[in-house]
This record gives sequence, C-alpha cells and structure tokens, in this order.
Amino acid sequence: MSDEDAQFPTSPALKASSPWLATLRFNGGNVDKYCALQWAGNHTGSGELEHVHFDRIVEVGRSWENSHIVLSRPLASYNSPYCSPGKLEIRRLVLQDLNIRLGMDPGDRIRGIREIRVVDRTANRYLFQEFPLDAFIGTYHRDGSVALKISKGSRFYMAYLGLGPIEADEPAAMGYRQHFEALPDAQRVVMLRQVKRSESGPPWPTPSHFYVRKASDRSDWYWFYLNHDDMPDGLLPYNRSAELPANVTDTRPTFYFMPSPDGRLAPSGQDDSFDEMIQWLYPEGVLLFQYSRRPSADTGYELEMVYEYAYARRDPVPIAQEAPATLRQYADPLVKLVSGVRNRTLLSALPHTGHAPAWTFKGKAHGALELTGNDCWYCPPADPGVPHDNTGKTLRPCIYKAPEFSPVVIDKVISGTAENPLQSTYVVLNAQPTHYFRVEERGHQVGLQLCYQAHSGGEVVVAPEDIEWHVLDGEGVMDAAGAFTPGRDQPFSVVLAIEKDDRRLYWAVIILPLPLKSVREFVTMSNKVS
Repeated sequence: MSDEDAQFPTSPALKASSPWLATLRFNGGNVDKYCALQWAGNHTGSGELEHVHFDRIVEVGRSWENSHIVLSRPLASYNSPYCSPGKLEIRRLVLQDLNIRLGMDPGDRIRGIREIRVVDRTANRYLFQEFPLDAFIGTYHRDGSVALKISKGSRFYMAYLGLGPIEADEPAAMGYRQHFEALPDAQRVVMLRQVKRSESGPPWPTPSHFYVRKASDRSDWYWFYLNHDDMPDGLLPYNRSAELPANVTDTRPTFYFMPSPDGRLAPSGQDDSFDEMIQWLYPEGVLLFQYSRRPSADTGYELEMVYEYAYARRDPVPIAQEAPATLRQYADPLVKLVSGVRNRTLLSALPHTGHAPAWTFKGKAHGALELTGNDCWYCPPADPGVPHDNTGKTLRPCIYKAPEFSPVVIDKVISGTAENPLQSTYVVLNAQPTHYFRVEERGHQVGLQLCYQAHSGGEVVVAPEDIEWHVLDGEGVMDAAGAFTPGRDQPFSVVLAIEKDDRRLYWAVIILPLPLKSVREFVTMSNKVS
C-alpha cells in the first residue's frame, strides 16, 4: 500500500437515491504514475500524432503567424505539480514546431517572411493544457476510444521539462489556444486512449460517458461517475465532492455499483468482465480484479468490486523530469529580417541549461553582440542613412548606386558545440526595397516575378533578362528565368534580385523557407493575404 493510498478522507456515504449506474473511487496520484509509465514508451506512434496547422492574424493587414505543429499522444495528469487542485492537465511533447512570422509592407503583393523558428522533439518542449474538472465530459465509444469533450476556457502554454522550474510561456501557445477554442463543440476533444474490449465477459455498453470530481483538496482521491448515454444522470457536484462511502476499509481502487433498473449491468462479481471499464483510467494490465462484496443495505449500493495493483510490490516510477539523453538546444530565431527601426533583438539558445553559452559572429560582422546570461542581444548595424531619390521610375523612393554599398547584409551568429552547432541568421536591409515579388509554383521550383509600382500606379513586371539574381545565403539555385530550385541541407535561402540600371538601385529581397516547406505550401502561404 502506498502512502498516497492510505491518505483517503473519511466522509459520509453517497445518498441511496443517487441514480448513477456506477461510481469509482480512485487515487489520482497512482493513475498519473501508471499512465506516465505507459505513455513514456508509447507516445509517438504515427497513428496517434496530432498535426495542427494554423494561419492567424497578428495585426490586420500587416502581420501573420503561420505554424505547423506535430504533437505526441496526450498524457493526462490529475495531480500535476504545475496546476492547482481541481484541474486536469493534458501535456503533449512537441515533436515538431515550424513557426513562421510573415508581414506585408504597403504596396507588397505577397506576405513576406520576417522570422522563422524551428523546434523538434530533442528540445523536450511540451504543450500544456489545463482546465477545471467541471469543464469536461469523458466519453467512451463503440470503437473502444476514450476521449474528453472540453468546454471552452482551457489555459495553454509551452514549457521545457527536465531543466529545473518550468517557465510557462503562454504567448508561445497563443496560436494553438485560438485554434482549439475556435473548434466546434463536437471537435473540441482530446483523445486519451484506446481500450482493449473485454473478451471474458460482455463488453461495456456504448456509448457511455463519465465525470470526475475531486474528493478533497487535502488528498489525492477522486470520484468517477459514469452512465450510459441513454440513462438520466444523477446529482453531480459542480466542482468538487467531499463524499466517500461510509466505513471505508479498503484503500484500493473500488467500483460501487447502483442497482441496475433494467438489468443490463447485473454484475456477477465473479469475473473480471469490468476490466474494460478500468481502462478508462488505467493502462491495460495495471489493475487486477480481486473480489467483490455486498455492502450494507443502507449505502444504497448493490455491489462493490475491489481491484489491486498488478505491481503492488513495486512502486511506480513517475514520468522522468530529468532532461533526456537526447536533449539538444536550438537557436531562436533560425532566421530574421531586420529593417526599419533597428532595435536590438533577443537571441537565445533554448532550452536554457543553466550554463551561459558563448556567442560569436561567423565571418564578417556588421552588427554587434551584447551578452546577457543565457541569452544574447543582437544589435543591428546603424542605418547607413543613404539619400533617397523620388525621381526614379518606381513609386517607392530609390537610391543611387554607390561603391561598397549593398542594400542587404547578412550576419550569422553562432554558438553551441561541435556536436550541436547553433546558428542564427539576420538579414539586414540597408534601404527600402523598391520592388516586390510575386510567387508561383513551377513544378518542383518556385517561380519568382520581380515587380514594381510605377508612378502612374500601375504594376510593371520586370523582364527576366533585365534581372541579376543573387543567392545571398543558403544552397538554393536561381536560373535566368526566375525559377528557384531548393537545396537539401540548409533549411532556407535568401535571394536578392536587382533590376539592371546604370545609375539607380532597383531591388527586392526574399527569404525562401525551402526545403522546410514544400513549394506548394510556400506559394499558398505567401499568396494568402486575408
């Protein structure tokens, strides 16, 4: 018997008039531990992964966030150390998170990439969701699936585990929260597990549903109320219940069955036919049927069924909070465009390990670095202040060509180790682009058209033979027709296009997130402007 099991509260019996088909008294701490053990080795099966894509408005007409997240199978925790009593926590390991910030300047025709962040499972980053016990209904379906139907109002945040106290980052989960809360009621669901249907007895009737309430904030004990969908529910505590059966003498998980009005349940108490129902909470094989007994008549219950932990002589081990052997830091951001007001920007090696990393420039430096503990501030170079000319052919002001002047410079900042090198790239604009791009899909290539707005207000498409293409960073290749072929290793490329002119500098630059994104995904994302 664990210490947790011994600390159940003593309370009056439930009233005999309660019409619940059955109730289960269980210890949330042990449910958490056994589910965590099962989850730790079985949470990344391809059929159970959750792929979430959202494209949300950050500032109307100016900035957007496009994200694709791959999440592991969820793990539910009743007694999580990260949320208050009376709340259920769902955590999912972030297996992949590709987050792209986009923006449009006045006159642009596509959404241009401003920043890219990439996280994978080696960072040990989790998406946390928490909600009160009275904010969900559990459901059990004919296919054996157990799910939670959640009302609106969940709290979401991202955090890294295994490196000391967690730092809850709610803004990082804002897109997922908005995505989840916007779902129709029928889709606002968390799929918990798949139950192995009973073979030794009649299967539990479906569909069914259940509710969970905490017995007391002073203990880990909970009540589990269940019914068939076509039966009326009994009285249910709004949030918590302080009730436990009178004269509780057994500290093991126990079912309390009410008399079945139509005889459908009619438990014999002589077999393990209710193991199917146990799996609504516990993984298969954790609990074994021990015995049943008829309680005294004044309790109103028809039968008690007592289960024992299959591993009663071995304490379950909670999900590891230590950093896994595969934990790796990543550079945040991966790439960022710097223009306009040149405020310094934070550069991080995440997750924080407690050891301040060393930061330095790779190659020629244009900006400067300010080290500050775990992070580093990248300070862009000062605006060169080149004079602009409004007499050119473009509606946007242009500049005259000058020796040693480049409209775009790139700073690469590196950190990490030889085994895990980290690199952030900053694309710094030294002037306002005069031109802009349109993009299209050309098979496995991206077609780029260089365009500008003339003083008359009409759009002009620059002929390919009048363009000089420069791949400033990355492994992609441009051909003379404006077709870009992605590289294989570096996840993005930076392309500069200059329209040929003897005196004035006409140009545009673009960050291409290829092969991070497919050609079709990138073109679709760029052309969506609503």
